[in-house]
Amino acid sequence: MGTRLQAYGDSSQTYPYQIYILLHVENMAKWGPAYAKLNRSTNPPGRLNMMGQFSAGRGPDGANVWVINGFKDFKSAMGGINSMMTPQQKQARDRAWEAFQATEGVVTVVRNGMRILMKTW
Repeated sequence: MGTRLQAYGDSSQTYPYQIYILLHVENMAKWGPAYAKLNRSTNPPGRLNMMGQFSAGRGPDGANVWVINGFKDFKSAMGGINSMMTPQQKQARDRAWEAFQATEGVVTVVRNGMRILMKTW
């Protein structure tokens, strides 16, 4: 997909269920550090989170950043990050999310979906 700029979680594991999100970020200098701060403090064990920029090609939709959230099983992928957290962890993440939204700058979700590993990437 491009150049990985940040990663959180154990990248030595296999995460066959991956949710991808393509974003249009207006101010990467502002958004990148805010994204790092959010994920350093809230990424639960069992999830891989990666973020980067495209290195080849551009679509007409304006996406310039990709995010991939990797999960070990289908249930976790469908439940998302909240299914992997205790109530206290969810509250801490909600506070971190509010701070992130206040500092991240303008971001538009262009597209998202799920990809599933059938054999190898």
